[in-house]
Amino acid sequence: MKKIILISAVILLVISSFSLIGCKEEGMSIDDRINAFVSDLNDSTRNGIFKEHFHSDSEVYSTGSEGTIEPVFPNDSSESYSQTSISGSGSSRSVYIDCAGDDSVDGTYTFSMKEEDEDDWYILSINPGALD
Repeated sequence: MKKIILISAVILLVISSFSLIGCKEEGMSIDDRINAFVSDLNDSTRNGIFKEHFHSDSEVYSTGSEGTIEPVFPNDSSESYSQTSISGSGSSRSVYIDCAGDDSVDGTYTFSMKEEDEDDWYILSINPGALD
């Protein structure tokens, strides 16, 4: 009986160890976060876009509206967003965003990023205009 309890305890310990290792989420690089954000701009509901992509220290994290993201990225079925280039270093990136359907949105935006955990970056702010 003691053998069965010991073997069961060891098996439970091994299974628990593997499940904890499997739960570690991969971080997201700056460029990957920006790509995912721009892709999610095309989602019709944009549910959770702020919690998913913006750092909790960001002004828009708790007050943003999925309908319009400042600077203005309207949520309209005729709009289709894509990023065509990302440049810069450190925690800032200059990103050219193209909007099929609304040329007034086309342009370069500065994404300021903040690291949450090691190698897991989130958007702190987005401002129109290129990096200096």
